[in-house]
Amino acid sequence: MVKPPARTANPFPDHAHEPPAVIPEGWTATVRPNAGDIIIRDVRGQQVTHAGMNNDEDAREALARIGARPIGPWQQASDGTVVRVQPLWQPVFVDAVGVAANPLSGGVSVLLGSEVAELDTEMARDLADALNEEADTADDDSARRA
Repeated sequence: MVKPPARTANPFPDHAHEPPAVIPEGWTATVRPNAGDIIIRDVRGQQVTHAGMNNDEDAREALARIGARPIGPWQQASDGTVVRVQPLWQPVFVDAVGVAANPLSGGVSVLLGSEVAELDTEMARDLADALNEEADTADDDSARRA
């Protein structure tokens, strides 16, 4: 019988002073001190970021440098320590829809309620163009009805 990985205490202090944020379910960071690196995986388990750790850097500093904030408990795994992470976003909200550059994926995150859609930069620009075109169409329709 295989034992589950042992849980370790979260070495990072709580961030109770920060506002709640949308957390993409399943984003993880694997901190591998022996290899001296960090691997970030997205919700599909795809590696999106791989970065080395500087000699004088602890895990928290390295995660912040690459644009991630650890959340939740840390777990030991065969290749290092794993923790859920959230991108260090600075989202812009219009009503209930938010958008933010995602430093982990190099793309754009669209936040709607508790859902997060990841777009590459080309898709984000295409969506912005489509929104502008639809807004122009809606304005034209409103002007014709007036």
